[in-house]
Amino acid sequence: MVDGGHEVGRITGYINWPRNRRKTFNDGALGAIVAEMTDAAPDHVAVTGDLMNLALAEEIGHGEWRTEAHFRLGAIHADLLAAVPARQHLDRALELARGLASRCLERMIAGTLASVCVEAGELGHARSLLDDTVLGPDEPPYPCI
Repeated sequence: MVDGGHEVGRITGYINWPRNRRKTFNDGALGAIVAEMTDAAPDHVAVTGDLMNLALAEEIGHGEWRTEAHFRLGAIHADLLAAVPARQHLDRALELARGLASRCLERMIAGTLASVCVEAGELGHARSLLDDTVLGPDEPPYPCI
């Protein structure tokens, strides 16, 4: 039984693996990633399902999905106090949200990015994000619903 398309997605992903992705994502690539991570001796490593969703979203060029994936990855890194990757993903998410003309997404992403900037001591940039995005010129404040 198909439950909301999840089974169909799994079947499609399984078929897609040997046809397309096996060339890109193989044991050699995984070994190189693991070796680099081991050499870097990180304090923490987070691998999430969003990582693959981002790759798929980039592959098919789905704007909303790409925006959401970068936003979620940025928020995860921010929660882990990994400011550099958080900032990279959130900057990209904000750029994509602006390209979609999605004020609600812009506001959510800008708020999270501003928090990362405050933690990094970049108060001026945080303020500009909030002034320009959350309360645009001649725009009343309203919640994202």
